[in-house]
Amino acid sequence: MPHFRTIASCLLACTLVGLVSQSVDGNDAIEFGRDVRPILSDHCFACHGPDEGTRESGLRLDTADGLASVVDTDDADASELLARLVSSDEDVLMPPPEFHKPLTEKQKQVLRTWIGSGASFEQHWAFVPPVRDASSDSTMRTPEQTAAKIDEFLEGAIAASGLTANDLADRRTILRRVCLDLTGLPPTREQRDTFLSDTSDDAYEKLIDRLTLTDAYAQHMGRYWLDLVRYADTHGLHLDNYREM
Repeated sequence: MPHFRTIASCLLACTLVGLVSQSVDGNDAIEFGRDVRPILSDHCFACHGPDEGTRESGLRLDTADGLASVVDTDDADASELLARLVSSDEDVLMPPPEFHKPLTEKQKQVLRTWIGSGASFEQHWAFVPPVRDASSDSTMRTPEQTAAKIDEFLEGAIAASGLTANDLADRRTILRRVCLDLTGLPPTREQRDTFLSDTSDDAYEKLIDRLTLTDAYAQHMGRYWLDLVRYADTHGLHLDNYREM
């Protein structure tokens, strides 16, 4: 089962270390989606984002045209965007002091470097059509080879981060991980016996199918949604006013 390498560790290494921790300090090229948009989203979009009801001065910083109107790629420090972020005048400073979300010096440097390098804009990854890697041809690969190709990407990112992938997880560990991921519960004895006794090539896929048909899976996935809409929030112990989610 080569493609059941410790996926959780691999994804954690690739996502948290291979992506998030990359920075200007590491001399990596600034990427808008990875380095710039999170700063703007956290500090600017509340007043200069897609919501027309809260937008100030008619300025949008979530679009290419909006950003182009406040950046000067020939002189980053002369850009209105950067000037507002470093101003000592509280009437000019952005975000406003009462917003209580000032940028760090590192974040300001990221924006300065981004502007100086051309201020390239990228759509959110969800709106960018995926492009197949030219080096892969899934129509000519067996499932084992495809899995190995995935491992190549994971191991490459892990190695680039100076880490080493864990060894192949045993079947009991894989079972426990996937049960906790999909249902929030450890495997039952019946689930354990069924999976360990199944020696077919698609044993893992059948396990996934069985788990996603359980009530526990629906409850576990639903719990995340309820948390997101703050289902259990209350206005007070003795007086609950009308709430709309």
